[in-house]
Amino acid sequence: MTSKTGTLLLTGLVFVGLLAGVTAPVGASTTNDIEPAQAGDATVGLTPANQTIDAGTSTEFDVVVAGATDGIDAYELNLSVANGTVGNIDEFSFERAPGVGSADISSNGTQLFVEDARLGDPITGSETITLGTVTVVGNSDGGTTLDLNSAAISISGERYNIAALNSGTLTVAGEITDPELGLSLENETIQTNDATNLTVAATDVTNGVSALNFTITPNDPSVVEFESTTVTGAENPTVTQLDNGALRIEADVTRNNGDIELATTSILAAQVGEANFTLSDVQILDQDGAEYTPRSVTGATLTATSGDSSGIDITLRATDSEVAVNGETTVDVVIQDAQNGISAFATELTIETPESATITGYEYNLDPQFPDSELGAENNSLSLRAAMGSNVYAPANETTIATVTVRGDSATQVRLAAGGDTRIDDVDGTSYDIGSLSGTSFDVVAGPPAVDGGERPQDTDGDGTYEDVDGDGSLTIFDVQALFENLDAAEIQDNPGAFNFDGTENPDEVTVFDVQGLLQEYQSQG
Repeated sequence: MTSKTGTLLLTGLVFVGLLAGVTAPVGASTTNDIEPAQAGDATVGLTPANQTIDAGTSTEFDVVVAGATDGIDAYELNLSVANGTVGNIDEFSFERAPGVGSADISSNGTQLFVEDARLGDPITGSETITLGTVTVVGNSDGGTTLDLNSAAISISGERYNIAALNSGTLTVAGEITDPELGLSLENETIQTNDATNLTVAATDVTNGVSALNFTITPNDPSVVEFESTTVTGAENPTVTQLDNGALRIEADVTRNNGDIELATTSILAAQVGEANFTLSDVQILDQDGAEYTPRSVTGATLTATSGDSSGIDITLRATDSEVAVNGETTVDVVIQDAQNGISAFATELTIETPESATITGYEYNLDPQFPDSELGAENNSLSLRAAMGSNVYAPANETTIATVTVRGDSATQVRLAAGGDTRIDDVDGTSYDIGSLSGTSFDVVAGPPAVDGGERPQDTDGDGTYEDVDGDGSLTIFDVQALFENLDAAEIQDNPGAFNFDGTENPDEVTVFDVQGLLQEYQSQG
């Protein structure tokens, strides 16, 4: 979209001060058509009277006298622009070189004063006489009048009777810019079986709207149902419910400029969950039938809750059932049945076998605005606390709030429990009733875990490295092959000490040099 027409009325004043105090008489006509005055009378006007230009360009109005049949040897004019924001006077050029005369423009370009005494060189010989040309610049879209406020004309010391001063208008066409489109919700969180309004709005509309077509799509149509729809400024809109749960809206409308609402639809929360609404297949036409290309299109998200804050469970889940000594696993902290979302939480995680494992870190699933978690002194407990602020968890049957990393320190079973001062708040700040708190466990075993689904590796010669990679009880060429083929596997890379066949001190990875070292060890067997 490149241009838009808005009516700009320029008010022009041309002032010629030689004949001060002579103006059009009270009751004189001020039409925009220059017509001959009655005998002895003269009419002064601007022509062309009504003009349209683009912002940033200029146009010219001629100052024309009709009826001065005896000629003109002195005149003065006063002209002004009513709305200097829309346009301003840039220049006045005399049609004939002035005798003793001048053209003065005010500093803001809204007023022009012109005077000329021709000193024995009168302008004669025509029913209409052009005195000069006013150049006006268009600044911004809109309209203004260009008004002749006063005029005085004489010949040989005799003044004409000014029967009419005919002003002009200027329309400046500003640039048409594309609007922004967006969805907004009256309430972003509602309970199931409640309804709220979803509005489609356009901002910075610069050339009206004559037609609209778009589709509103929820990513999870099972969460919401569309109810009634209103299209502002449309008599017979077409609203269609599509098979995928989306809503298609088509209408001819009459809308003006500015920030405007295009349509509003009522939506019902059908079940607990979250629905992200998007706009697609968008076509918005301006008042001239040209299509806008929206600068941006934003969606909206509705959270549907049950309003029930009772009976949640907390469960710990270890990713691995066993890890090697000094190996690590992760444990998810899961909240079950938080049907009204989660805005804050606090619980205590404890290793019930403190000599067997160490908590080495933790990570929130969503970034809380107010984190307050803290590891215990021996790193065998974790106070997991946070207030989510604006980044709350949506209602869900299961919500993972954090993941904790645990290292196995000795060959035994590791048990983790959740408990202590436990509290979970919903999105309204109400605390859930806590049901069960379930811990988890995993085994820490000597040596690395099984590689590629086989048996666990074995240390066949007691040197601390696990030559029998496939766990069949002896070192063979197949162990070398298994190490090479699974070199990047976590079971190998997480246990660099167990597969340190090249003798690197405190290795942090297993490399091809370890494969070479194992091959040499195999070849050195009798």
